[in-house]
Amino acid sequence: MSFPVTFKARLGADPEITFSANGSAVARMRVVTNARRLVNGEWEDTDTSWWSLTAFGRTAEAAVEQLHKGDLVLVTGKIKQREWEKDGIKRTSADVVADDLAKVCRSDQVPAQITPAATDGWGEAAPF
Repeated sequence: MSFPVTFKARLGADPEITFSANGSAVARMRVVTNARRLVNGEWEDTDTSWWSLTAFGRTAEAAVEQLHKGDLVLVTGKIKQREWEKDGIKRTSADVVADDLAKVCRSDQVPAQITPAATDGWGEAAPF
């Protein structure tokens, strides 16, 4: 069973890459999500959840090259439930298989001073 998801999360560590028997890249990483709410006029992080995330192929290769611990990422993929037995006890976990990952740029990460490009006359009003 799987469910489609899209969410923002922070990487808890750099992605780690391995390769399957057929040579396909597999990247594994842990991400954290937080819900925020306003308490007494101040924002507070609540409901922290850690997720195991797996990406395959080119998405895996790009993740390892471009993403690092602490990065905010937009994840699109599927939640897959895993079931296994350990020491006679049935266990389950919900893991995310990422179809796409994108690094999110926030306004507080952009330099405060941006110099506008010089005009070449094309932005001026037409003379008629």
